Amino acid sequence: MRRMAAILIVFMFLNALLAGEAVTGKVHALNPAKLAVKVEAGEAVLPDGTKIKFSGAELSFTEPEVRQETVTEKTPANYDKGWDEWGPWDKKNAIILKPKVDTLMLGALQNGVLPDSVIVSGGGKTFIKDVDYKLSEEFGSVANLGEKLGKKGEGEIKVDYKYVPQRIDLIQAGKDGKLLVKKGTSAVICPLLPEPDAGCAKVAGVYIYTVNHPMKFIVTEEDIFEIKQVKPVLPVNKDGIKNTLEKLKAKKDISIAFVGDSVTLGAEAGEWWNDRSKTYTGLIVSGIKKKFGVKISEVPGYAGGGDTAGGIKILIKIFYPKSPTWYSLPTV
Repeated sequence: MRRMAAILIVFMFLNALLAGEAVTGKVHALNPAKLAVKVEAGEAVLPDGTKIKFSGAELSFTEPEVRQETVTEKTPANYDKGWDEWGPWDKKNAIILKPKVDTLMLGALQNGVLPDSVIVSGGGKTFIKDVDYKLSEEFGSVANLGEKLGKKGEGEIKVDYKYVPQRIDLIQAGKDGKLLVKKGTSAVICPLLPEPDAGCAKVAGVYIYTVNHPMKFIVTEEDIFEIKQVKPVLPVNKDGIKNTLEKLKAKKDISIAFVGDSVTLGAEAGEWWNDRSKTYTGLIVSGIKKKFGVKISEVPGYAGGGDTAGGIKILIKIFYPKSPTWYSLPTV
């Protein structure tokens, strides 16, 4: 079964509660791709509800940061081509090139390590790629070749490398109809879309990360996220949504239950185990609190690696007995 993501009726609910800006005007990557986009003329809605028109323009973005990092670990195991079938290599066998961050980083820096920057050394010797060691360019991992780095676990290997943190920039429109780029904050994982400046409307978010080697940064169609008002999905319980909305408008406190897996748990979203502010559930709760000014109790029903069968058990054992005002269900 597919992993669950607690996103089904929540979008319908949030669309009713936190109606976003409806934007027209397509955003396109250039051909050939560059670190720039072309925006068609269109309309957007300011936070106060005022509709504005903006002119089309070609907008450029600043290159992402390139950071230097060093990791020293015990000699890794010999490379096995079977590792590639499973994506990221096992940290028990390979040296995984990823910086320390404020979260449990479950994977690796996918396409984030700059291959030409990797220098592997140990015991006073600098080793040669594809002769002494194998480098996974996609996942930034180092493995031994024929024990030329030494026997597994018996020595220390130092790896110097450079990597690219991720960033999401905001295209915003001002009251004067001009388009501007607001640079986002770099993050190893989970970059956030910046809030628009006062008096500006969101038009699109642009993911600044894609590398076309040798180290040429570009924007592709897949990196562009236009700000659109999402059409509501069919509610599981129309009366339940209506009743919850009425309670919120009447300034009555509610409880929301969430069911899901690691996405809902908040994996890789900051220190999700003690700070829920960046997690999926935390953003929903804070958004509703901000709009309605009520107290919201969260009923947690999520666990890493969960599946549909586990979700049904959670519904029966946790949700129904606590009778939450509203809950989000998993997609299947």
